[in-house]
Amino acid sequence: MMKTIQKNVTVNSSIERIFTIIKVLLAVSPFMAYLLGFLQQHLNKADYGYAVVNMALMIVAEVMLQNFLYVAALAFLLYKTVKTYQIPVKDSVEKSLKNHFLRDISGSIVVLIFAGICMFAMLQLK
Repeated sequence: MMKTIQKNVTVNSSIERIFTIIKVLLAVSPFMAYLLGFLQQHLNKADYGYAVVNMALMIVAEVMLQNFLYVAALAFLLYKTVKTYQIPVKDSVEKSLKNHFLRDISGSIVVLIFAGICMFAMLQLK
């Protein structure tokens, strides 16, 4: 009887942790959608370095979150963006690195921090 109670307490504790992680994950997705709106505005202004670097960092964040459907969607979006706007990726990234790099990636840094917290929590559950 005592082992059953201890087992149920352990299972309930781990389920609560999983729900907490899911809540944080759900909070990250709308923020990423908001960032995609900024990316579109920067693409319209021909600021390609901002768009390429932030999309790459968002892909890294989604890999950390193990959200491979979003990884595939963002990778496809990055590919189509580079092809449609004929962006020289290397030149755009170098230009972005020289001009206000930390300001340009500040939104992606927030996403990466949340992704790091969630990844750490998920690894602790396994």
